[in-house]
Amino acid sequence: MNPSLPALLVLASLFSTAPTARAQGVGGLDFIEMAGLSPYNRYKTFETEHFRFLYTDGLFPFTEKAAAHYERVNEILGPILQWKPRSKVTVLIAENDDSANGFTLPNLRVGMVLIATPPETWFSTSYTEDWIKLLVFHEYTHFLNIDATAGVMDWGAKILFGDLIRPNGTLPPWMLEGLAVYFETRTSKLGRGRSPYYEGILRAMVREERLDQPGPRGVTLDRVMGEYPYFPGGEVPYLFGYHLWQELAKDFAGNDNPESVMGEISMKGAAHVPFLNQFQINGDVEHFMKRDWKSYWDSFVTATFQRMEAQIQAVKKEGETEARILATTDYQAIGGAASKDGRFLAYTESTLDDRTRLIVLDLQNGKKNRFTEKVLGAGLAFTPDSKTLIYSALIRESSYNRHSELFSLDLESGNERQLTHQGRAKDPALSPDGSTLAWVSTLHGTNRIETATLDLTDSKAPLKNIRTLVIPKDFAILANPAFSSNQELAFSSQEIERPSSEIKRVNLKTGAVKDLVSNGWMNRFPAFREGKLHFVSNQTGIDNIYSLQTGAPTRVTNVITGAAFPFFLSNGTLAGSLLSADGWQIAEFNPGNNKPFGLKKSANPDAPTPLTEALKSPSLGLKEDASLKYSPLSSLAPRAWWPLFQSSSNQGSLLSLNALGFDSTGAHQYALTLGYQFAPHVIDGSIQYRLSIGRPILDLGLDSVSTTSRFLSQYRQNQSVWATLSWPVLWIRSQLRPSIGVFTEWNRAFDLSTHNRIAPRYFDPVANTISPMQDFQYSLPRVHGFRGSLDYSSTRSTPLGFMPELGGEYSLAVQDRLNPDHDSLIQYLASFKQYIGLGNHHVLRTKTQWLGANRVGDSSLSRSELSGKNPNDLLDRGEGLGINKMVFRGYADFGGYTRSAGLAALDYHFPIAKAFGGISDTTPVFLKQVHGFVFGETLYLPKSGNFLPSFGGGVTLDTQMLIQLPISINLEFQNGTRKDLGGASLLFLSIGSALL
Repeated sequence: MNPSLPALLVLASLFSTAPTARAQGVGGLDFIEMAGLSPYNRYKTFETEHFRFLYTDGLFPFTEKAAAHYERVNEILGPILQWKPRSKVTVLIAENDDSANGFTLPNLRVGMVLIATPPETWFSTSYTEDWIKLLVFHEYTHFLNIDATAGVMDWGAKILFGDLIRPNGTLPPWMLEGLAVYFETRTSKLGRGRSPYYEGILRAMVREERLDQPGPRGVTLDRVMGEYPYFPGGEVPYLFGYHLWQELAKDFAGNDNPESVMGEISMKGAAHVPFLNQFQINGDVEHFMKRDWKSYWDSFVTATFQRMEAQIQAVKKEGETEARILATTDYQAIGGAASKDGRFLAYTESTLDDRTRLIVLDLQNGKKNRFTEKVLGAGLAFTPDSKTLIYSALIRESSYNRHSELFSLDLESGNERQLTHQGRAKDPALSPDGSTLAWVSTLHGTNRIETATLDLTDSKAPLKNIRTLVIPKDFAILANPAFSSNQELAFSSQEIERPSSEIKRVNLKTGAVKDLVSNGWMNRFPAFREGKLHFVSNQTGIDNIYSLQTGAPTRVTNVITGAAFPFFLSNGTLAGSLLSADGWQIAEFNPGNNKPFGLKKSANPDAPTPLTEALKSPSLGLKEDASLKYSPLSSLAPRAWWPLFQSSSNQGSLLSLNALGFDSTGAHQYALTLGYQFAPHVIDGSIQYRLSIGRPILDLGLDSVSTTSRFLSQYRQNQSVWATLSWPVLWIRSQLRPSIGVFTEWNRAFDLSTHNRIAPRYFDPVANTISPMQDFQYSLPRVHGFRGSLDYSSTRSTPLGFMPELGGEYSLAVQDRLNPDHDSLIQYLASFKQYIGLGNHHVLRTKTQWLGANRVGDSSLSRSELSGKNPNDLLDRGEGLGINKMVFRGYADFGGYTRSAGLAALDYHFPIAKAFGGISDTTPVFLKQVHGFVFGETLYLPKSGNFLPSFGGGVTLDTQMLIQLPISINLEFQNGTRKDLGGASLLFLSIGSALL
């Protein structure tokens, strides 16, 4: 639900597209991949008074429900946040991803994208009576907040940039997410602001002295400003941002409309210059409230300490349950299961120094076996013989469909096997005799319970007699099935519009469903021991484990923070996940003789009172037969345009006008550029178009590009028409991108003074002369050609890593310019990078590259360019490797052209210090890590037989400047040892970013 990251990606793509070079794709932007959509989706559409909805097959009921919520939230929050969108807002709804999410992007009139997948019961978003409403209210709060523009940012930015600039979209994430969580809570009976999970995190931080503490894992206001990696990680801006806005609202507790000032603050921010507005966030709130955000943080900390200390003492007074940690981690260990032979303990582990993995702990020798990388999926089940583990994980079933599927793991051989395909299956459970497998599936926004006969001896069809056992009401959240016997299965169920979750039981033979626990609380995570039900409930305001055999449930744990995912060890001991300030840990509990104590259902008395008008369940009475087949024509108008001025001492000045457009689904995208080169007095331009309605992707382009060199007293003109087909194949952590294309070019070179056509000139650094370049493509009226490339990347990173720590990036490319007479110019590139983790974020990076160009039948000089890394280039845009160019280190004054060249390098990167904090409470500079590197490298020129070795090192500071911009500041030393060929000792400062 991050509304600002996509905006930054778009902004980066737009402003990094220079009109003096041919772009691959449309401005570097791929709307489909950015939004996580599938190009194979086919959409229908309908409109309401204020919105335009696009949805895929089967999702009309979900879309109609969302549409009613959108009209209601517009009616309620529009006046509060004081903004009315200028046109109908587009909402696109798809279900090609089993990870519940959505995002908002008012920039470029994108609107909102909703993924019609119910949240996991262990997600914070599950604490709601209506998960669709929560999603809608959250995202539309973002839209009203970010879409607003005022003053010069309204009319001025609109004239110059179209729908590109949205000042509030660059505010700190806690301001954006916190406001959305506040209204998500204010307009519901539950909501994250009232959740026992958020309250449990705060109790853990108070108990373990982390809240507002300066230690390495303390949470202070300056750390809320940036990407804080430690637990609760991504929840930080949501949790603490909510409480900051809630503290502000408490100043207006006696007013009829306490949120009116939030709209005033939003509109004041909407008039500021983007990014610079972050320096004014205190001034804006002081203007209305006479207090700054640090004052509100201090009030929140004081109130939280008082509330949490009282709750902690109440638990201790009743007798805190003893817990022994079985498996500890520095972030999260959830979903435990124990083998029946008592040997193995399995769980899902997320750590700061590794990827999320399936863990099997051997309890006999204490060995922790780390198996497959495991994205999502908490449920686990051992077979009765303790030899096989069944689990679920999120994978890519195809390039644009991420589904949760079931797998089996043979513990003796380590072999894994996928059991379901396109099943959208999770939360596996096995019957006591191991014959029946049950799981939760998802279809059109509704969970179901499915079962099958399990036969792992069958290599082709291990699941037989698959059937849907439970189909609930639309949009119900079903989760965590557990067998009470071979014939009965329990699961948690929360129907839409109900502020509670029930434990239900279904008979496998008859399909009859009945309630086991239905008492108005959030009851989840059923588990059985000898037929006795155990589950988690928030009856005291704290998530504890309860048991039920007959009569009323009995509380069997009394923890301070919160418990989840109960299971039993082979000896019958109760275990589960226990919340701490470092995240979830696997623990065994020693229940005492506890009795209930008097916390209210809402453990947070400061949560806002629900708005009565927002609790109604609206209906628009729409009919699917009134929907229309989607047409892209209505949304193809340009979405952004911008002027761009570039100037350099060598190339002169360029003024260009640029425009970007795409339809609402991203199937059609285009970019336009028109530029004027001042030195040669020529007009350039380009038209690029991308069609993505399946695979392959088609890119078409028409370019006219002039390149000026005052040093060589020439300018070159290149006109081209080109077409490219590419076929991206995506997996969870890797991707393959084959591409082929054809082109026709018209190339000419002119003297900069006389404008007469000349042979292009180049600088020979060895002879220190300027000479004509003999290249046939500048002597023919036109040149045809084709190009092909194959790119593959498969890298792995960790939360505390500063670069890839495993895997590699590999590229092969070839381009052939055809001479219709007798010879051609073939250019080629091979690049291989490999990352080798040495532990604790120490990384070796090897790099091998080969670049060349040959004229068939002629060994004369060709157009592959060499360029030493320029120490004067403060804005470092990377290595500059392309099919026509290679950049190397230690030889800033060496440059020119060569027939071929090879490069080999070895870099060693190592961590130095971690900060993860700001330089002050609300200053928009967030310091992340300091790390260093040393390198050795050599360039090889086969034609002359010369080697150009170099070595050096540097120190890099990773930051988030202006909060939203990841910036690396690099101080680097390079030493080229071949002084006779331009090698030098170089010390320079550069600024790098993935967005530059």
